[in-house]
Amino acid sequence: MRDEFGLLTSQKIKNRIDDILAAEHVSELPIPGNITGDSAYEISFSSDGYILLNANHLNNPKDSKGNIDWSKVRRVKIVSIGGNVYDNQ
Repeated sequence: MRDEFGLLTSQKIKNRIDDILAAEHVSELPIPGNITGDSAYEISFSSDGYILLNANHLNNPKDSKGNIDWSKVRRVKIVSIGGNVYDNQ
């Protein structure tokens, strides 16, 4: 990852992945995220870099409106890392 993104950005991504692994539920992440689309959750690791997550349960927890209840999501899959993620190192 360091060769692709640079040392500083790689460390920021690693720190955010560590946060994801340590949280029991998505709602426990130290940085609030944004719901994007039907089943995606975006968290930032820098001012313009993000990690996009999908809920990854066999039966994703839903609220009364049928939307994913992110406060109950315990399993996620990283589907993308994006934004301006290159630190030119």
